[in-house]
Amino acid sequence: MQEVPIPRYVDSQPQFLFWEIDEVAIVAVCMGVGIIFEILGPLLLASFVLTWQFRKYKMARMEGVLHHICFWIGLTALSRKFANGLEREIVE
Repeated sequence: MQEVPIPRYVDSQPQFLFWEIDEVAIVAVCMGVGIIFEILGPLLLASFVLTWQFRKYKMARMEGVLHHICFWIGLTALSRKFANGLEREIVE
């Protein structure tokens, strides 16, 4: 039996250069909205400020905080048992 090396960061988020993909998404959305409404400059500046704030928020919390936020506001399911994040009390 051969040893198989397991990457250290196998569960980490995909990266684009040195940003994580969720940080790149903030910049991309702001850039897209800025192009559509012809206010690219201010929104691009705002996107860098938002990304910086989001990175600070993420580093102070547990891994996967974005998934938990999406569950809490009802955008995604956590599992089959906890499908609705807007339901604050689970009664079986």
